[in-house]
Amino acid sequence: MTGLYRHAITWQPEEDTVGLAEKNCRYTVSLLAQKVAKVFLYTAHGYSSLARAPSFMVLLGADGYPHPGLAAYAHLTRSLEGKPFVRKVALGENRFAYLFAGRGGSCAVLCGGRDAQLPFSRDPAIRWTDLFGNPLADADTLPGTMRYAASALPPEELASRLE
Repeated sequence: MTGLYRHAITWQPEEDTVGLAEKNCRYTVSLLAQKVAKVFLYTAHGYSSLARAPSFMVLLGADGYPHPGLAAYAHLTRSLEGKPFVRKVALGENRFAYLFAGRGGSCAVLCGGRDAQLPFSRDPAIRWTDLFGNPLADADTLPGTMRYAASALPPEELASRLE
């Protein structure tokens, strides 16, 4: 929670920035999968100073600058905007794809346990991105974190190409 202040503090920051970003995105995907229509994040609840961790800081760091979770959340919203939830697909033990479809095609959000090997296929019809929206060239990028498969394919066809 220290942001740029991490260069000035006298203690070792314990923040898992990737983990926090992913947990927030996974939570939002789970809400959307339950047909929640809108999600509003209150991003700076309980902030007082660097000496005490804020109760809930998601999109901003303690220094007021954007947290890496903001980039992850921006990618989530851009990927799923205008695409209602279709269904959840099991991709093996402890691996799932949440399918969304609508304006601009379909998108699968792939999630799994920390050591789950998520699918990654070199299919020209699928555009792969990582948690933060970076293009994926191989399955080893940010292992154990969610990833996105976007396509112009219908959701059922996209799902069949993920398995």
